[in-house]
Amino acid sequence: MKRIFCRCSMPLVTFLFLLIAGYAVNANAQVPMKIITIYNNSKKDTIYPVLAGYAGDVDLWLQAQFNVSTTNSFVQTFCNNNPTPGGVVKCPSNGGPSSLPPPLFRAYINLDKGILPGESVSINVPFYTQLVDTSGTLGMYSGQFIDWWNAQRIFFYDGKTAITGAYNYNVDQNGKIVGPTPVTPINGAEVPSCAAANPFNCEPVKVVYYIGPFSTGSIPFQLGEYTFAAAEGPPPGGLLSSGSAFTIDLTKTNFNISAVDGIYMPVAMEAMLTDDPTPADSQYLGSNETLEEFRPRLDNFRQNGPGNIQWPYYWPSYFSFTDCGQPPIPCILHQDQPYDGDLPYPLPSIPSANVLFAESYKTPAPAPPVLSSNTADDDGLHPMLGSTAQGMVTLWNKCTSSSDNNSDTCKKIRTVFDFFSSDYNKTCGFSGSPSTTTMLTQVYGWAQFANCSPPLVTNKSGYDTAIVDFCSLQYNYLIETTKAEDIFNPYTQLIHKTLKSNAYAFSIDDKAAFKSVPSMGMGTSPGLIITLGGPEGLVNREQTPLPDAKTFEQNCH
Repeated sequence: MKRIFCRCSMPLVTFLFLLIAGYAVNANAQVPMKIITIYNNSKKDTIYPVLAGYAGDVDLWLQAQFNVSTTNSFVQTFCNNNPTPGGVVKCPSNGGPSSLPPPLFRAYINLDKGILPGESVSINVPFYTQLVDTSGTLGMYSGQFIDWWNAQRIFFYDGKTAITGAYNYNVDQNGKIVGPTPVTPINGAEVPSCAAANPFNCEPVKVVYYIGPFSTGSIPFQLGEYTFAAAEGPPPGGLLSSGSAFTIDLTKTNFNISAVDGIYMPVAMEAMLTDDPTPADSQYLGSNETLEEFRPRLDNFRQNGPGNIQWPYYWPSYFSFTDCGQPPIPCILHQDQPYDGDLPYPLPSIPSANVLFAESYKTPAPAPPVLSSNTADDDGLHPMLGSTAQGMVTLWNKCTSSSDNNSDTCKKIRTVFDFFSSDYNKTCGFSGSPSTTTMLTQVYGWAQFANCSPPLVTNKSGYDTAIVDFCSLQYNYLIETTKAEDIFNPYTQLIHKTLKSNAYAFSIDDKAAFKSVPSMGMGTSPGLIITLGGPEGLVNREQTPLPDAKTFEQNCH
């Protein structure tokens, strides 16, 4: 008999019924549903999770779910790219982008009391929430649905001070401070909700939206990402050839922990599975360390003793709700101190290498700072990077200013440098050379230069070699002969070696940090299990193998 590897609050029969039920376009239709269960294994920290709804020009998942005709793929785009949700504004023609910011939908889980230490919560996550009647206009107007499955983010905040600021504070596209707007779905629509048989506190999920936030300062969080199901189809949203039919596989769960922007808390994720899983399918991603183990390692990376700064950290910003007008409007009062008896954020939150370069050299330096490196001066030219981060600049200059150094690290750095230089001139059509700080920002983010629309892969000359060398450089700390001063990205070393985490350390860290399960023909995945600060709740406590000296090259090919 096959075992059931599913810690579900929903009966399996119900789950399978939801997968095969008809997809009538009305709020009372059976909507496919999955579950996310979150365990807080902290000894003293209260965790507040937040789900983010899909925002974009074309929602391939909804196109496939509603079986859009291939002849209508550019018309029924299911866009969510206009600040007025609810099917009021027509989607741009041909799946094009909107010049306006989208509504950002958020579902706050246990907003009042959070997930207390030692407790858990299970949430039913519907494929979509229908906001308006779509008779005759299905998929043609922006914000008719909130998609909770496609390319989702889940934010984890630590403490009431953080979640209060995150919920209340938002700056719209005009710089005006605005609060969240409640969402009113169509009658009978499915919304994220408490699953059955929650053993601990589970509050009604609060769904709101914001318009184009341009937040000021930093509220620390850890980011997880998931996509339920897997869809394919023709343009503009899919990669299949024009005229191809839409398809969707509702059995899949795709997930990762993202440290591409920064690292803050130890999070582990594994898929719920309904069949005998392969070992690879059932292993978790991330870290199951305790907060007491994890945070001192972040602090040691940030500084080696008082005053010996090695790496910047995210500069905390706090928000208050008094003396800001009536009704109370959140406003920033302090750069680094909580207001009126609020508890301070647990710190530090550490930025990745690409964020370090993108933020540290901004001119003028942002106020309040985003990173601690912004505080050195006002011209943005001499940021306080710290000794480890400054060493990356020194290494880059050493290897690119001369071809005399023939170390493996320098030769690969020059390959990457030559590719980005060629891209800057030939693909983008810019003259001269980018500044060192601009080059470092694009290289460490593996991203195209600003105001240059063709993607990096457009530059066929040298792309394949450059991307392999860039990936190998990320792991050069695993090579015994690499000197400490020649480590290309100490942040990757922090994530995968010091913290022993499978989180994404850089943008193309896919093979080390991403999972799509179950494997073909191995049952279904009803959802996700997520743990913070320890392994309790994981069905399989075996971690997905981390890159090592023998295997890292496999991640780069």
